[in-house]
Amino acid sequence: MLLARLYRREMDSIFKPHGLTDATAFPLRYLAQAGQPVGQARLAELLAIEGPTLVRVLDQLMEAGLVERLADESDRRARLVRLTRQGQRLNDAIEPELSAMRARLFKGATEEDVRRTLKVLDHLQTNLDAYLAEPADIRPRRTAAVPK
Repeated sequence: MLLARLYRREMDSIFKPHGLTDATAFPLRYLAQAGQPVGQARLAELLAIEGPTLVRVLDQLMEAGLVERLADESDRRARLVRLTRQGQRLNDAIEPELSAMRARLFKGATEEDVRRTLKVLDHLQTNLDAYLAEPADIRPRRTAAVPK
């Protein structure tokens, strides 16, 4: 958890001068990587946030002129989101800073080190998802620490 907090703090130091927070930067980054409009529901899923939370974030990004919502022609109830030119320019401006940060952080780690680490983290995520999907009454119970 400490690593995640420190990483996020460093990313925030890159986002803040551009008027972004981690909440607004991550949707922007996903949309830039996708290179095409993404459904709001899918974007919420990718960001692991609830739909109403994403709507508030997208409202902020729209107000800043960074994204736009489009009708999904295949599903009239759904909305697609895409970057505007201004959003793409902003993403292009922060990418070199993020790349430099990642290069510093991964200094000394080989591609194989990173691949293995990501594989282990993927296993942890899969196992945690399966564990949390179990009914609470059949999960192993925590035992209180016994004072010595």
